[in-house]
Amino acid sequence: MSAPGGLTHRLARLGEEGLYLGLHQTFRMLPTEACSDAGARLSGILGRRSHPVSEGRSRVLLARLRPDWAEPAALEAAVGRTWENAGRVYAEYSVLHRLIREGRVTEAEPGLLQALTAPGQGPAIFAFLHLGNWEVVAHRLAHLTQGRGMGVGAPPASAVRGAIFRRWHDSLPGITRPTSLGVWREVVEMLRKPDGAVLLNIDEPNAVSVSAPFFGRPVRADGNLGKAVRLAAAARARIVIAYAERLAGVRFVIHALPVVEVDPRATGVGPETEGEVLRIDAMIAPVIRRLADQWHMAAYFGTDVEAVAPQTAPLA
Repeated sequence: MSAPGGLTHRLARLGEEGLYLGLHQTFRMLPTEACSDAGARLSGILGRRSHPVSEGRSRVLLARLRPDWAEPAALEAAVGRTWENAGRVYAEYSVLHRLIREGRVTEAEPGLLQALTAPGQGPAIFAFLHLGNWEVVAHRLAHLTQGRGMGVGAPPASAVRGAIFRRWHDSLPGITRPTSLGVWREVVEMLRKPDGAVLLNIDEPNAVSVSAPFFGRPVRADGNLGKAVRLAAAARARIVIAYAERLAGVRFVIHALPVVEVDPRATGVGPETEGEVLRIDAMIAPVIRRLADQWHMAAYFGTDVEAVAPQTAPLA
């Protein structure tokens, strides 16, 4: 096997980048549903088979989150749907604006997001989850906040995917910044504005696993969820949790959970912060359980997947 910096490895990476670019250009020429379906089919080759460790961990996770999928056939189907959703998301980057134009995105409560983003509501952190295709949530919120928002996220490691990612976000109103130590100063400045809005994912992968929800794992407040709590407390900002659910026929519905008003004392590492983190965790965990086969982060768990507590409570 070639070392990470070896010639064979570099050539393989170049080959992958060329493949990604070729697929992206091809997908752009396909009808929307054909594009998404092609991504689903390719997920088995480019995703699932190429990442056996991630596939195994996602299988363990789904079995623990959804005991109703415990039977081998049901679990196999659920794992397949998870990887197919990932493939669809990557392919749909080629047609994202078309998803909107073709009316494929609706809201569970029409008008709610518009009301939550209306001027005069004060600063807000719009926290999203990697469900369905989360980019339709970014599009909706970016346009509703009319350019007074800021998105924060980690770009893909792939140079080609990163360029596609940036091109999409640069087409949206507002600004986008990659996750870094310095970006949080910009976030603070944005939240100091009367109607400043920040879009931030709270179920992000970290160096070893996925930050949230905890699902019985040790509580941590150093991920984006903890940062969102501390930032909201310091700025007296609301937290609005939104996510997209994938429906049949390459369609999506955006949901928003009840607004979270954070304890203003939750600005540090004390019990107030942990309490607010746990409160939000309790809100998002049932959502991800229900849509576990649409959760992109299922494949990003580390060895701590073995610490995920088997869920026994009925789905909401």
